[in-house]
Amino acid sequence: MNVKNFETQIREVFGEQYVKVFLKNEEENEKVQKLLMKLDGVKTVNITPSESKDNPKMTLTVYPKKVFSAEEVEESIKAALSKYFNN
Repeated sequence: MNVKNFETQIREVFGEQYVKVFLKNEEENEKVQKLLMKLDGVKTVNITPSESKDNPKMTLTVYPKKVFSAEEVEESIKAALSKYFNN
């Protein structure tokens, strides 16, 4: 059975796109933050409070570097997290 440990979502504010990462286990936030910071297209990763009652209390906000699209960064995040949670 494949348990879904994370979800991603592309969002936009002031014309700038970024990727939200929702982890099933919030205790993984700091480890995953360090992992995602190593990805090529990632400029920065913030642990941010969620304002939605439907989401975990803390989420990750991933900002892509200027030369990468949010879609490219989202794909590399999904690949990295799939590998991380399957090990």
